[in-house]
Amino acid sequence: MKICSITCLALSAVVVCLTTSGCASSRSQGTPPTYANTTPIPEGITTPDLVDTSIGTLTFDDGAPTRDTADKVFDYLDTMRGVDVLAL
Repeated sequence: MKICSITCLALSAVVVCLTTSGCASSRSQGTPPTYANTTPIPEGITTPDLVDTSIGTLTFDDGAPTRDTADKVFDYLDTMRGVDVLAL
């Protein structure tokens, strides 16, 4: 459980660090459906569906990274760890 939390934290940190100033969203800007227990989500905390970064386009499904995005970020983390090891 602790390793999963650390992994999720590292993944989130890399995504935030790699995010460029322009984010492309594929989700339409229409109003979402409302239900009996719908809580409005402020625009400032939503995650875009597509984020263009230096390692490519990262895709998210309701804020969670897709499998391809997670693989791409973990590959990047492995590369950066290798660079750190060689730099020291």
